[in-house]
Amino acid sequence: LIEESREHFQLEQILLNQSDCSEEHIAEHVSQHQKFLVTLESGLREINKGNKLICYNLADYLRKWIIDHIMNADRIAVRHM
Repeated sequence: LIEESREHFQLEQILLNQSDCSEEHIAEHVSQHQKFLVTLESGLREINKGNKLICYNLADYLRKWIIDHIMNADRIAVRHM
């Protein structure tokens, strides 16, 4: 999941850089991707340590983040591509 997310974000960032999105939007968008990866990596480390409760919290975070990111940041970006 981490590697697939990284690859997806790299492609998305290439597209953003080729778009007419503002530098501010691109910076915020990339920052959201970085925070997502940090949270995902941290959550998966905790799960691997045996912390099962984090599994539910991480799943909830992922669901909410993906919906919010697509409906807001990605939607804005698409308008400029």
